[in-house]
Amino acid sequence: MAILEHVDGRLDRMTESRRAKPVNTTKDKKVGVGRPRDLSADESILRAAIDLFSEYGIEGASIEQIARRAGVARTTIYRRWLSREDLLVHAIEHGRNFPEQSMEGLEKMQPDELLNLAVKAGIDALTRPQFRKLAARLIGSSMSHPALMSVYQTTYLQPRRRAFAKVLKIARAQGLLPSNTDVEILFDMLTGAMLYHLLLQPEEHDDEKIRVYLLKLFEQAGWRIRDQKPKRRSGTRQSEQSS
Repeated sequence: MAILEHVDGRLDRMTESRRAKPVNTTKDKKVGVGRPRDLSADESILRAAIDLFSEYGIEGASIEQIARRAGVARTTIYRRWLSREDLLVHAIEHGRNFPEQSMEGLEKMQPDELLNLAVKAGIDALTRPQFRKLAARLIGSSMSHPALMSVYQTTYLQPRRRAFAKVLKIARAQGLLPSNTDVEILFDMLTGAMLYHLLLQPEEHDDEKIRVYLLKLFEQAGWRIRDQKPKRRSGTRQSEQSS
């Protein structure tokens, strides 16, 4: 962090005479007085970051390399993100195509709603080769670059885990889970099984098969599934009607 603060300070002094804008981070998106923030630059930076991280890992995704591929100055990146880890974590989430849900929104969900959301997100994650590659890169960097996993845990994983646990407690209170269910252990079991399927069984890409697998996973964990019959494909319905 000391090195980053030193570099950031030098970069700020270099650009101070040209503009006086507050530093923007992923936690502070307000734009100060002056030129509006270029959203196309944001998209280019995020795309460059996710592509480099996916192709070469964190060693090949330095701020300089990301800036070069995105076609922007390094100062443009430093005004938006606190560190390389902050940028990469934001890029990973941006590339997941996961529906944005605030922690408050997750906590207010009914158990069946959370189940549907979890299954939908699981299908998206387990059937996308790009996300599988990103997950492997993220987990693989945890030993050599623990700061990246630390930022990801603090920013996304821990808040979602807490929100998910609250809804699991509601499901337990409603009788959808056994009364003696340990929601923390249950969360570990579900995420562990999904990671195993994601990283060690990469050949499965069929949405319906993944959906059935995830429902069985929740069911084996003790969740009482309600009204989760497999959806028929439109082609199947048409062939049945014509026969």
